[in-house]
Amino acid sequence: MWNKGPGTNGSQFFLVYADTTLIKANYTIWGTITEGLEIVKAIAKMGVQGGGLEGAPRQMISIEKVVVSN
Repeated sequence: MWNKGPGTNGSQFFLVYADTTLIKANYTIWGTITEGLEIVKAIAKMGVQGGGLEGAPRQMISIEKVVVSN
């Protein structure tokens, strides 16, 4: 989960789909992508708004179902 400072936990999350050095100690990792990684990669391949390296997907995305299990 994204953590921008006190009182911000739970407001945003992001999916890490490749090796990265961006994960810092103050982010909460709460899962693993076990199915649909090809969809995540296809969305990432489209780029982000503004054409930068990070940000919201260029195309609006809706997550309709998430399963969290132990």
